[in-house]
Formats: sequence, structure tokens, C-alpha cells
Amino acid sequence: MYRQTVDAQGSTFNDSMDGVRRLVTYRHLEQYPVAVLLGLSATNALTGLKSTTKLYALMATVISLLLLGATGAITVMMRELMLLDGGPYEEP
Repeated sequence: MYRQTVDAQGSTFNDSMDGVRRLVTYRHLEQYPVAVLLGLSATNALTGLKSTTKLYALMATVISLLLLGATGAITVMMRELMLLDGGPYEEP
């Protein structure tokens, strides 16, 4: 099935009737006097991609904030340990 779709040709265009951007592909069936034409609106075809992109951006933001928080906590703990051990932050 996949091998048959490799030779398919298509493009995108803005429909003059309703102004919707469409992804269109076509294929001529050599065994039969038939051409198959398929068109989907770009909005409907890319809905899954957009929602996945938003999810990944949210996950990256949350993970970055967690890493920043952990870095801050480690910095505070190290500073406190240095003060307890008489490190360089000790006041004269």
C-alpha cells in the first residue's frame, strides 16, 4: 500500500470558492481509466501536529522550570554548607 502512494503527486493551494488552504494529492491508476484526487483542509490535516507541538512546548517549559528550581535549591544548600564549614562566605 505504501509503495503505491510514493508515486502520488500533490501540492497545496487556496481554494477560490471558500478561501480554505487545502493539501491536495492525486494519482492516476494505470490499470484503470481513473484518476484519484484527494483534498483535505490544512487546518484539519495539521490539527494533531499543532496539539502535539503545544504539548511538547508545555512539557519543555515545566521541565525547564523544575531544573531551574532544583539548581536554585542546590545553590542555597551549598551556600549554607559552606557557611557551616567556615567556607569563603564567612564574615570576618
